[in-house]
Amino acid sequence: MAEGLGHGFAAVSDTAVVTYLCDNTYTPGKAISINPLDPQLALPWPAMDDIVLSDKDRTAPTLAQTQALGVLPHYDDLHVTTPAPPPR
Repeated sequence: MAEGLGHGFAAVSDTAVVTYLCDNTYTPGKAISINPLDPQLALPWPAMDDIVLSDKDRTAPTLAQTQALGVLPHYDDLHVTTPAPPPR
């Protein structure tokens, strides 16, 4: 994942495999978690009878709580680069 982007996934089968790339090595104290079921996010999760969340996700603060903590990155502080257009 690029710096400053959130990610989430829902496995809707018993054999799901999820792979994603990161821009750097995972640093536990640097990661910011937001509860994925926070209604303010209004994420279009599929309807499932047995939603299983990790302890980390289940106990994560809401978006409003995270904003109040002042830990969300500001776009101007991120090291975002725009890829060069492909050669013609």
